Amino acid sequence: MINLRGRVTPVVSLRARFGLPVAEPHPHNVTIVVERGAERLGLAVDRVREVTLFPADHIEAPPEFGVGGAGGAALAVNRRFLRALGKQADRICLLLDIDRVASALDLAPA
Repeated sequence: MINLRGRVTPVVSLRARFGLPVAEPHPHNVTIVVERGAERLGLAVDRVREVTLFPADHIEAPPEFGVGGAGGAALAVNRRFLRALGKQADRICLLLDIDRVASALDLAPA
């Protein structure tokens, strides 16, 4: 939990949410605050490298299974958390479905 502008906001660790091992804290750890309607939620992440907007013609539905990674290798990604794929220059970004990531019954505390 954090106090953000006088309002208590729950924080969820994305590492815990995705079943990843706990990592040692470092200076790049941040909390991203998202709003879902009237709800506010903090997402604890390892780091933010970039914030960008994708034009509609650079977004497509995720594949049925697996997501291509560097060198054509498949990444183990739980598709239910993906909203879409964002295409940018020579890379593909996974766009999360925040409503599914933050589903009320499955919140994993940070």
